[in-house]
Amino acid sequence: ANDAYRMYGQKMAIDPENPNVVYVGTPQNGLFVTTDGGATWQNVSAVPVSLTATSDIYPGITGIEFDPVLGITGGKTNTIFAASYGHGVYESTNGGTSWSAIGGPSVVEYAAVSNTGVYYAVGNGNSLWSYNNGAWSELLLDTSGNGIKTVAVDPFNPNEIVLQTEGGSLNISYNGGATWSGDNWENQFSATDVPWLADTGQYMTVGGTVFDQLVPNELWVSDGVGV
Repeated sequence: ANDAYRMYGQKMAIDPENPNVVYVGTPQNGLFVTTDGGATWQNVSAVPVSLTATSDIYPGITGIEFDPVLGITGGKTNTIFAASYGHGVYESTNGGTSWSAIGGPSVVEYAAVSNTGVYYAVGNGNSLWSYNNGAWSELLLDTSGNGIKTVAVDPFNPNEIVLQTEGGSLNISYNGGATWSGDNWENQFSATDVPWLADTGQYMTVGGTVFDQLVPNELWVSDGVGV
C-alpha cells in the first residue's frame, strides 16, 4: 500500500455497458476479469505479468480503460486497454475475447479515453502519448523534471486535455495536445472543515484526476490530503 507505485492509476475498470464485467490488475499475478459481478474470476493470460521495478516490487497492471466508441457486442464494450509494467499497452477489440500488444510507452502511470475514442497514456512519468486509429503519437515530453502524473479529457470537449504533476500543478491543452499552457504553480486549497487544508499551496501528491461526466467544467482529484 505504501510502495513507490501505489499512486499508479486505473488498476480496476468497470464496463460502462455492463456492471458485471470488471477488470482488475494485480501486482504480480497479472490481469483478471469477472463477468458475473465478482462471483468468479478468470486470469487474462494474454496480458503478461508485470516486470519487476526492483528485485521484489511488481508495479502491476495499470491504465485499464474501456473505449465505448467502437460499440458493444453481447452486452460488453468491444474495446479495452490495459498496460503491464515493462511490457507496454495491450488492446482487446472483441470484448476481452482476445488481446494484442500495441506498443506504446513501456510504463503507463495513468490513462484516459476521450469520447472520440482516443486513448491517452502518461508514459514513464514524463510524457503524454495518444493512441488513435492504430498509431501512437507523443504529445508532450516534460524536460523540466516536474513530471506528469495524470491525464483527464473533458467529456464535453475532447480537445481539452488536462495534465497534473504529482504536486498538483495543471497543464492544459485546448487543441488536442498541439500546444500546452505550461504548468500552473498557483495551487490554492480551500477547506474550512479540514484543518490540514486551511493553508494554501500545499503539495498534493496526486493519484487520480477525472472530469465530472455530467457537470461541465468540474474536475475531481484524489491526492495525499483528500479529494
